[in-house]
Amino acid sequence: MKRKNARGKSQQIQKEQAIRQREEMKRDALQRELEKLTESLEEQSRMEEERKRQMEDVLRRERDENQRERDIQMENQRAEKRRTAALKQELKLIQMKIEEHKTSEENLKRQLEENLRRERERCDKEMFTLKKQCDEERSELPETSRKVRSAESTLTTVTGYVQEMSLLGLNTALETVGTPCSIQ
Repeated sequence: MKRKNARGKSQQIQKEQAIRQREEMKRDALQRELEKLTESLEEQSRMEEERKRQMEDVLRRERDENQRERDIQMENQRAEKRRTAALKQELKLIQMKIEEHKTSEENLKRQLEENLRRERERCDKEMFTLKKQCDEERSELPETSRKVRSAESTLTTVTGYVQEMSLLGLNTALETVGTPCSIQ
């Protein structure tokens, strides 16, 4: 019985050892699996950190690029405002010059009209004087009708020449001023 008992104890110990070995093997397998999972989680965590860093870099670059674009747009707007202001100033100066030119042109036109009026008056006086002299000479000297007609023709020619020269001078002056007008 002692043998039986000893054998039974021995078998019991072997069973317990086998159970312990299986449990150790399971524990080892679970430990390896835990280590693999831990390594996998650590790798995933590293990859997530890398992705996060890359995304932050991309976002930072996009923000920087957007800021550069906004800065460029703002600078372009400021440059456009400066150009617009310069063009407005230039337009204002041109308008002032146009007004000065109009005023000058009006003054010249008035002066030309006044000069023309005076020239006509002078021509009328000269014509009257010449006609009077012709009439006096005709009445004093009896001449042939041919000479009288010749004198009248000369008077008409001189009068026409004087008037023509006055108008020619007026047209030249108007062309100089730039007024498109032709008086005949």
